[in-house]
Amino acid sequence: MAGTAFVLLLVAVGSLFLNSEHISSEGNLAGIVLDENDQPFIQGVDVYIPELDMKLKSNAEGFFKTGPIAAGTYKVIYSYKGTELGTEYATVTTSKISMMALRPTLFEEQVPSQVNTNTKQTQQFSSVQTESTQKTKPKTKARKPKKSRKKKTTKQSKYASLDLQTNIRNAQISLDGKSIGVGDLTYNNLQPGEHRYTVSSDGYEPVTGIISLSRGKTTSLSIEMVVANDIPEQQQTGPDYYQLGMEAAQNHQNETALSYFTKMIDEQPDHASAYIARGDIYSMDKNWQSALNDYLSAGLILRENGDYQSATTAYNSAIKINKKSVVAHIGRGDCFLAENEPRAAIMDYEAALKYDKHSVEAYFGLGLARFNQGSYKKASKHFEDARTLDTGNPEVYEYLILCYSATQDEKNLRKSFERYAQIASAEELAQMRADSKFENIWTVLENE
Repeated sequence: MAGTAFVLLLVAVGSLFLNSEHISSEGNLAGIVLDENDQPFIQGVDVYIPELDMKLKSNAEGFFKTGPIAAGTYKVIYSYKGTELGTEYATVTTSKISMMALRPTLFEEQVPSQVNTNTKQTQQFSSVQTESTQKTKPKTKARKPKKSRKKKTTKQSKYASLDLQTNIRNAQISLDGKSIGVGDLTYNNLQPGEHRYTVSSDGYEPVTGIISLSRGKTTSLSIEMVVANDIPEQQQTGPDYYQLGMEAAQNHQNETALSYFTKMIDEQPDHASAYIARGDIYSMDKNWQSALNDYLSAGLILRENGDYQSATTAYNSAIKINKKSVVAHIGRGDCFLAENEPRAAIMDYEAALKYDKHSVEAYFGLGLARFNQGSYKKASKHFEDARTLDTGNPEVYEYLILCYSATQDEKNLRKSFERYAQIASAEELAQMRADSKFENIWTVLENE
């Protein structure tokens, strides 16, 4: 069903950091690495954005998210254990969360997929272990060499690629009604076969047609965009799919309602109410996984917009479906923390760690909650746990510095600052210098 990729992408709430002061007019990029069955890969997939020299790593549920970055189109390279899996392009829009799905086309056997996020990691690697076992069979007696050997064949990608060329910048292309990107780029990981395409841009006449994509090949599409005639504004406004969906739901027309809510989400990926309404329909149909994804998506959007009470309600619905959802507990904990309810937040973060002992976000959230309570020694312990799991996060070191200052641990304060100075950007260092919270700390650091 259309819009499924957007649902999966928005589930990436586990990758968010918790400091609300970082909200700005810039955009964010969130994503997930999927396998051929649209299931998330295990954590540890490296994501690199060369234009920003930004390195990210997918979390325990396969998701990643940037901080605020300038609007524009970025190249995204993803790899696993040093092996490059693919390259995509993402367009970031101002004040919005831009979402993307990464689907490797090569070396798929090297990255086991995570079908059930609660399955032990040893089970996830069972296929790799089996292969290794087969290679260590006892040696047999030597045989005469064969006259000829079979040549190694390169695995052909099961996906197709599309190279778009237009006469304008930032043209949007959609296949079968679903947007796949913006700009003159090569779009990879597309399904082979015939597709209806639409190329559009504000102020230009949309161009539609049929294109046939072949497995393992790149098909070129050249489009000449023509300036559109003046169209009355009222004609440019599409139908209110959300309202149509609500009316269909009230009449118990669930399939029709799902179709309308999906169309609303395709047009407006940050429409939290559409996700909640669609999640309710999925719940009635006992499609629990889809319902869970939609409630988590709504929680992310609402929390990013500062509507913490509504976000908490969405996370409550998610936890009713799956009480072991690490993403839901962390998201709800973030909301409690933003509403100055540290005790409730601590309970959610601890619940998340019960189901995932390697969650950086949960340790970081616990640290913030304890920090807000004034329990600086406990806070420093949680931040140290987060640092162990993510050694390159400047924000973790910022709070460690504050904790060590509050507990008068000058030795660890200096060690943390030395590491912070190595990994922080010039802009982050300047912000720290200007922040009044660090005023006394600078005095200590500069007093040798």
